[in-house]
Amino acid sequence: MRQITKARRPVQRSLNWIPAHDGIGDHVRLHVGKDSCCYLVQEIQCDFHGERAFQLDKLDIADPAVYYVRIAGQRRECECLGHLRHGRCKHADAVAALLGMGKLPQKFPTCSRAA
Repeated sequence: MRQITKARRPVQRSLNWIPAHDGIGDHVRLHVGKDSCCYLVQEIQCDFHGERAFQLDKLDIADPAVYYVRIAGQRRECECLGHLRHGRCKHADAVAALLGMGKLPQKFPTCSRAA
């Protein structure tokens, strides 16, 4: 007997970009379904050619966390459990979207050393 599973609806995702102000750096509010959370977004040095790296600090006193995201063209990597399990996550998707919107100007020159 075959078990029939119900197709899952895709979870609605969106983001709000909040530029630096009043001593607080650039941050983004991610909305996933009914949940939302703010992250401080900082570019960090990346040692691989053609890649950019970012640190996302979760701004939640009850559940603080830090996530590191690397972007190289269409390839996205994050250290969070969601990315490790599914190969994608809201953190990497958000950074890619912000880069696509031109919200994250490059702070560091890309390294000439190949990966």
